Amino acid sequence: MSELPKGWANTNIGELATYIQRGKSPKYAEHSELPVINQKCIRWNKLETQHQKYIHPDQFSSWDAARYIRQGDILWNSTGTGTVGRAYLVTKADCVIQKVIDSHVTIVRTSGDVDPRYLFDWIKGSVVQSKIEEMCDGTTNQIELGKGAIAETEIPLAPFNEQKRIADKLDAVLARVNACRDRLDRVPAILKRFRQSVLAAATSGKLTEEWRAQNSSSEEINHGRIALQNIQHKKLDWIEGNIQHNEVSRVRKRVESFSFESFKEERSLPAKWVLARLEDVVLMVVDCHNKTAPYQNDGIALVRTTN
Repeated sequence: MSELPKGWANTNIGELATYIQRGKSPKYAEHSELPVINQKCIRWNKLETQHQKYIHPDQFSSWDAARYIRQGDILWNSTGTGTVGRAYLVTKADCVIQKVIDSHVTIVRTSGDVDPRYLFDWIKGSVVQSKIEEMCDGTTNQIELGKGAIAETEIPLAPFNEQKRIADKLDAVLARVNACRDRLDRVPAILKRFRQSVLAAATSGKLTEEWRAQNSSSEEINHGRIALQNIQHKKLDWIEGNIQHNEVSRVRKRVESFSFESFKEERSLPAKWVLARLEDVVLMVVDCHNKTAPYQNDGIALVRTTN
């Protein structure tokens, strides 16, 4: 590590912790008075108890008092690619109902000389997280963060009062960051509603209401009807030039059945607008083949719903 401020010291988690212990593999019950926390429950900022399981009452006595989670404990995911290394700092609220951990999670418990928030902030920081895979043993998807590797994890230790100051400052800053993130998370929904309102205004004529007032004329020609009629004529021209196309009969049938009288004016429209069906304003509406096409690396590109 780089040179430390005066009064700081290089140490490791093993020197600071009074208890480092992996959980045990329990016998589960559908429900009981003793929940067990697993990897899925552990998130950086919360404990997702909807994923917790329950220990069978027959095994309650197998868990001594030290194995129950306490306020200030750090629960550290200790197995599995993608989940190993994620940790959570236990709060007072988490302990209202007693809980234990399973064998895929490790408890790191400090003494009163170390602010657990300070240690937790160091664990979730880039210095430790960037080395998680190096700290683990095992093969792909079976990697484990062992008790020894946790104990040997180095940490620059500040004096206790400074630890509290650092932790308090980080809590305040990260709270603002989380608030900003929450506001940003709401932006897509706001943009979606705005886009929908703009589209609704455009298709109802409200968006161009002022423009129509400035550009109105006294002529009685309904340009919407003329546009629709021109589209039908262009469809007939397409039919003549594509007589072998497999959609010709469908397009012809639609053109022949076209009639303004079939439209029902279900909503109020601006003057010289006309309500039309989608199939009357486009050349054709076709569905894709229901059979999955054989894939290859070149040729015609295939667009799927996931695109």
